[in-house]
Amino acid sequence: WQERFTNQNRRYGNPTPEPTEIIKHALVVEPVTPLPIGNLWSLRRLSSLPNAAGTATINTINHYALGNVTPFTTKVVIPVTAPDQPRTIRITFNQALSKDLKSDDFLEHLSFKDPVKGLRATFDYRRTSVTLHGDFNKRDSYRVTLSNSLFSADHLALEKPIITDLKFTRLTPKILLPSWDEAQLSRGSRTYQVKSVNNQSLRIRIKRLSPKDLIRTSLGYRHYTGNGPNTKRIKERIAIPFELITGKVVADTVIEIDADLDTTHTHTLNWNKYLPKKQLGGAFFVSVTGTAAKHPDLSKASNKITQSLVQLTDIGLAWKLSNDNAFLYAYSCETGKALPGVEFSLFGEDAAPFEKTVTDADGTASLPRNEKHRLLRIRNKSDLLILPFDNSLSTVSMWRFPINYNRNSPPTDKRIVELFTDRSLYRPGETVHLKGIVRNLKKDKLHLPISINPKIVLRDPMRRIITEKDLTLSSSGSFDFTHTLPETTVGNYHFQLIWTKELEAAEEINDYWAKRAAKKSASFSHSFSVQEFKRNTFEVKSSLTDKLSYKLDAKYFQGTPVANGKVEWFFRTTPTGFYPADYRDFLFGNHQGYDPDYWNHYFGYLDNTGSLNRQASHSENGETELGENGELTIDFEMPELKFPTPRRATVQTEVMDANSQTLSTKAGTTLHSSDFYLGILRQDQITRVGKEIPFKVVAVTQKGRLHDFPVSATLTVEREVNQQTKSKAPNGRVVVKNESSIVPVSAREIILTKGQLDLPFTPKEPGKHFFTLTSKDASGRSIKTLITQHVYGTDEYPWAYETGMRIKLVPEKRRYQPGDTARILVLSPIEGEALITIEHQEVVRKFRKPLTLENPIIEIPLEENDAPSAFVSVLIIKGSADSKRKNPEPQLRLGYCELQVDPAESRLKVELSTTQSETRPGDII
Repeated sequence: WQERFTNQNRRYGNPTPEPTEIIKHALVVEPVTPLPIGNLWSLRRLSSLPNAAGTATINTINHYALGNVTPFTTKVVIPVTAPDQPRTIRITFNQALSKDLKSDDFLEHLSFKDPVKGLRATFDYRRTSVTLHGDFNKRDSYRVTLSNSLFSADHLALEKPIITDLKFTRLTPKILLPSWDEAQLSRGSRTYQVKSVNNQSLRIRIKRLSPKDLIRTSLGYRHYTGNGPNTKRIKERIAIPFELITGKVVADTVIEIDADLDTTHTHTLNWNKYLPKKQLGGAFFVSVTGTAAKHPDLSKASNKITQSLVQLTDIGLAWKLSNDNAFLYAYSCETGKALPGVEFSLFGEDAAPFEKTVTDADGTASLPRNEKHRLLRIRNKSDLLILPFDNSLSTVSMWRFPINYNRNSPPTDKRIVELFTDRSLYRPGETVHLKGIVRNLKKDKLHLPISINPKIVLRDPMRRIITEKDLTLSSSGSFDFTHTLPETTVGNYHFQLIWTKELEAAEEINDYWAKRAAKKSASFSHSFSVQEFKRNTFEVKSSLTDKLSYKLDAKYFQGTPVANGKVEWFFRTTPTGFYPADYRDFLFGNHQGYDPDYWNHYFGYLDNTGSLNRQASHSENGETELGENGELTIDFEMPELKFPTPRRATVQTEVMDANSQTLSTKAGTTLHSSDFYLGILRQDQITRVGKEIPFKVVAVTQKGRLHDFPVSATLTVEREVNQQTKSKAPNGRVVVKNESSIVPVSAREIILTKGQLDLPFTPKEPGKHFFTLTSKDASGRSIKTLITQHVYGTDEYPWAYETGMRIKLVPEKRRYQPGDTARILVLSPIEGEALITIEHQEVVRKFRKPLTLENPIIEIPLEENDAPSAFVSVLIIKGSADSKRKNPEPQLRLGYCELQVDPAESRLKVELSTTQSETRPGDII
């Protein structure tokens, strides 16, 4: 199975074996005939199984559980009735049917006591369920027989004939409303549909709610929906007595229904009838009671009651939540513009009032959050909206965006501890020196710890406590601890620094994530190893040439060879990129994607982003023996790369002598793909159409010097164009498919006479551009460099269409300094007013700006407090008035990006020096 493990083969570029391909070291067993019905089948591998050479046999008996072979039968045979749909019969089997079985073939195994006209069969995608279609409306009772001549996909015959008597019954009466508790656009259709199935009449009662009425109604309505506070479920759900709802009765009418049984009757409410003239918004409590239709099947059916809470409003609300604060943004659903002067009011249980605030000119405001809050009421003159304001308030998942984030709300106050020992390996009886630094992190700021002192615990490999002492932290929040290790026990030892009372308090916390965070802030550990070790009896030397010739030499210290020593080797090549010291601002090689090695090499920026070039890594391993002279030579070969680049080749070996002592060695070399490389000046800018890009190109030798001879090269410019097509999925949702293509822009021959050349380029169209330089060295080896550039500035939208509401934000630079202005390209398919927020753990700054396809750039001045990283959010809202959809509604798009800001002011600078010019062994430094 390892040979057929697709991901493993793909990782190392190996082809995946076909299921029928013979693998020499694998044994494939299958029965001559299908296994009969039975339980607990297993395969036993005999101990006498020999290898191919007949030189060895397996000395153990192995049992492999295969499972049960169950009889082929039906699970259910049921009649299916759905509103407004023809009747069907569903047959579900416990095993799949053959993929080759057609509808007519299946019907040959099926019969009805009385023939059914238009009978046909359809299969589900698993082939375990069959739906019978036909004229089942003529009568209610049917007898269906399924013959045991039917076989499963595993060639098992049906255990016995299946004879089933079926009876279609009328559907239970239903009343369907479009929503439970939901808002409608006040400038939308202003209608509300009530649907009924198998009711002879509906009593529709409606109360219009005042702002005060809406609070209590919302709290009480939870007992009907079952949606309690903080996502808790209310088990005992009941219909709310209409009389208990305070408000003005605006409708109490009975609708007689004349519709066929098992069909849907729709009654449409028009909100204009229930509101004063010229009033657009309002809130309603709707209660609909049905009287079951007359039919014997429905004689015992109870009358159904369905209720809903409807809010007709133009107010839209977006929010960002932190542990103890909510940032709120109110906007008009019709225009997409911010709503200043909107009143926010918080309420708790029993409509208890809490904090109030009003939105500023940007339509934003902040409110505190605590456990007593239940509802948020938003009021804009006569317009009204009410929402839950607790942990049930939904948020957008951050995993959709390319930023670093904490899956759970981080604690606002936590402890950070750094523990380290003078080394990681000790002998028994030696003295270990432990040092620690303790800090408290409060809202992005580090503070010295308070006076609560911790306890240090040392455990041996058996988790037994070796020592346990109370510590006193210094005024700088640090400590030293020294301990002499026991003479006997070897293995991994563990220091644990704990705050005992805080750990005990954490155990009393009910919330899992809060408990976990409290424990992590009160307990810290550091491990080290204690081992017995002795001097090596032999030494190993190895080398690897640029021709991939590997040499290994192993000798005992007295000079005799490690004859016939066992060797395990691991060979690996990895693309490294070309980073000459004097050309930091030039890009060499493949920069179609982000290259973290470039930024680490020149600027020391470390991150967890994988390199694009790592996909071209190659590795292989094997076993062999040293010769009688203790030497070994292996010649390796490398696969060709699609994109030429330098590679780092390494060979790591382990050598074991006759006494089972094992030593390892590693040798490596850099393999250049050409005599010189072509570089293009890095452009930290997002370019507008018609503006010149000041490219420069250089030719640099392997040693990082400018190439002295003229170089001929080709510059090819291409552009990515994306087109979107819309289609409807089976579930009715509109799916946008993105089709990307690369179109040529220009190509030109250039000559670098002295190893460098100015090469300006002026883009004429927007989109992601690809600039490719190609050439060949004197040996005919290919040279290639590829970079990308984003260009904007027309009404065309050439970017890839993101699914859902997500959009991409493209920062101009990888790293900024405090005081810089960050320019960000917003790749949004819609135009509208954007709310831009700069965030750390919560929103720290915000502003609004209209974004268009012609000008999708935002600029953000960066401050000292934005280091080391600031998160930028862009929320674009296109109002329903500008929508071209059949049913106009506001459209929202949301994007996030992370700006890396150099924390120059807080960077620690350390210089080390000694008083001695030289030091002898045993001297104190």
